[in-house]
Amino acid sequence: MALETATVVLGGGMPAVLEVLDFALGRRPGVAILGWDTSVQGTVDKVAARSPDVALVCADLPDWDGIKACTDIKRLGTPTRVIVVGSEGDQATLISAVKAGADGYVTVADSVDDLVGALHQVHRGESRVPPLMLGSLLRGLIELRREDDAAVERFASLGNREREVLVELVAGLDHHTIATKLHLSPHTVRTHSQNILTKLGVHSRLEAARFVFEHDLFSRFGIGDG
Repeated sequence: MALETATVVLGGGMPAVLEVLDFALGRRPGVAILGWDTSVQGTVDKVAARSPDVALVCADLPDWDGIKACTDIKRLGTPTRVIVVGSEGDQATLISAVKAGADGYVTVADSVDDLVGALHQVHRGESRVPPLMLGSLLRGLIELRREDDAAVERFASLGNREREVLVELVAGLDHHTIATKLHLSPHTVRTHSQNILTKLGVHSRLEAARFVFEHDLFSRFGIGDG
């Protein structure tokens, strides 16, 4: 049976690496390289224009954010599946890749045959994670779930007025502007703000904003436009 061809777009911050991958993978039966790019936006644009079966993107490098590339490709809503190439044993990058929607993860220590196998495995709709990293991935995802559950519980403890004030704090408004907008006194807004920080377990409005966005709390609680 003939091997079904997987079309591929490559993305990463180092032209030399991409040229080597282009040459090595492009010579293998069942792999067709449709192009490569060293910028995140350029890679995303290529995926959008050429609709490859798989996008193979390097993990973070200087001037290159591989996790963002993965996230942005997934947001296109195309059938393109994504494999992230990272370091062996790099649990943090693996978990970030999975959270960003990656369908597979391979390491820089893998052979060209391993990469080809991963491309076809992911193209078939399967997931690919190095066997030796599965344990750490599972533990990391369990810990993330615990953190997320705790974040939801903290946010749920906020009263309606506190949530309204938090929305404005995240938007960058100062206390006086929030007071005017919500028809409250500045003192009341300050009190709500302090209570918000205490309940969320953060120390500043910047940390509060990061907390909200990392756990997508506005969308999950149906607040504003998310």
